Amino acid sequence: MKKWMLLILLLFAVFAGSIIWAEQTLSPLRAQTETAWEAADAAILRRAELVPALTAQTGRYTPESQDAAHAAEEARQRILDASSREARMAAHDDLSSALGRLLLAADAYGGPGQDARYRESRMDLAAADNALAVARQGYNESARQYNKELQKFPGNRLGQFLGFHPAPYFRVFRPGETE
Repeated sequence: MKKWMLLILLLFAVFAGSIIWAEQTLSPLRAQTETAWEAADAAILRRAELVPALTAQTGRYTPESQDAAHAAEEARQRILDASSREARMAAHDDLSSALGRLLLAADAYGGPGQDARYRESRMDLAAADNALAVARQGYNESARQYNKELQKFPGNRLGQFLGFHPAPYFRVFRPGETE
């Protein structure tokens, strides 16, 4: 009887120790990933803020630029309305696609290229893109560390039980790429 009690006590101690380990290891990594996402999210929102000025300056030249401006405005609104990280990432990909088409059409037309406001908007967009690239890299590194710990034992067994779920990666948009 004492051997069974000792075995049960030992199993309980191992289980409790595993839970404590998971909480002490995974909680800080999840917090780090959330903080990194907040930086990336702020960069996405900053980029979305630039859309109205850019579409106002470039969306009136050709039918292609009008369509791209409309698509950029719709993607911007989806970014603002997104209720999840994945939805915001998907809307951001759509915005990147639409902005690429808009800028290509505007540059092909040549009209806004001489305008100082257009050049300033392009510079603001380039700065926002650079800030987003840095934030994306930081988020993805945090997500990688967190997901790696979540895949190792005992995190892989206890993680979901304790409410830890893998963090999605914030992929770089590549035109024409499909999942």
